[in-house]
Amino acid sequence: MALTLKQKRKRASTVSRPHRIANMTTDELRALVEAMIDRKLAKFNRTRTPLPSRAITARMRQRAVSAAGRFHSGHADISAHHDDYLAASYRA
Repeated sequence: MALTLKQKRKRASTVSRPHRIANMTTDELRALVEAMIDRKLAKFNRTRTPLPSRAITARMRQRAVSAAGRFHSGHADISAHHDDYLAASYRA
């Protein structure tokens, strides 16, 4: 009897999107950040009422969105090798 190996099939992606943040345009990254903020705000507002001092203000939201795509590491594979680069930065 010969053993046969089954290969796992990849799931079909329902949404076409870049696989890495490094491959995203500034507009795509900004949209991703806005969607993440909206999800967090919806989850936060569902669980309890936010305290005024801890609530995300419009200014805070705008600062987070404006930071998207502004900084560049110089590495094209930063999302795949983030831990390696972080460890190297602490050793330096």
